[in-house]
Amino acid sequence: MAEQFENCIIIQGITKKGKTFRPSDWSDRLSGILSSFDRGHRLAHHKFVRPQLINQVRCVIVDKQLESINPDMFRFLMDFAGDNELQMCDGEYAAQISANIAVKATPAIRVAELLPSETALAFDALSAIYPQFTLEEFTLFINDFMRKEGYRMVGVFKADQKSASAVCGFRTRHSLRYGGCLRIEDWAASDFSAQLNDFIQTEAARLGGLTVRFCDEIVQ
Repeated sequence: MAEQFENCIIIQGITKKGKTFRPSDWSDRLSGILSSFDRGHRLAHHKFVRPQLINQVRCVIVDKQLESINPDMFRFLMDFAGDNELQMCDGEYAAQISANIAVKATPAIRVAELLPSETALAFDALSAIYPQFTLEEFTLFINDFMRKEGYRMVGVFKADQKSASAVCGFRTRHSLRYGGCLRIEDWAASDFSAQLNDFIQTEAARLGGLTVRFCDEIVQ
């Protein structure tokens, strides 16, 4: 296995505290910043940055050549790993990567963006903040108005529950004052603030390094 990752740096989906990094598709999203369409019109990962599952741990493989070819992108990837306290190692140590600690430390949860057909799954979490809405009113208002203005939602789901236990509503915005930002408008985190924050930070990075702000931080 070591030869397969020779001259590479491996960013692991495990934090320095031994927890699994979320969202579950973070490695695909991070690798996607250098992806392009091939001749068959299929999205292909860059040869120097690719996602890889190693011993049940989601990782991103970064070829060290990227540092000389595209130093800004190389630094972005290293800063992403540092900012999120992700474990890294040289490719020669790939065989030693293990998910055992992370599996024991992380409850069975799923983090996913909610499609328009799934908006109702966010009602239980957000109704504590907005009790004036019935389920039908809540769903129609978000789908018929807010989503058309760029509003998106992500939820955290426990293995034994259909409705989201935690929800974040957000949209992107550009202004002269702040440049590009990912604006958080609704936040019902319960015990899952870290999981929501991980998703938002990864999405902001995927969209070009947007700044993350809560809506009350933005002057209209």
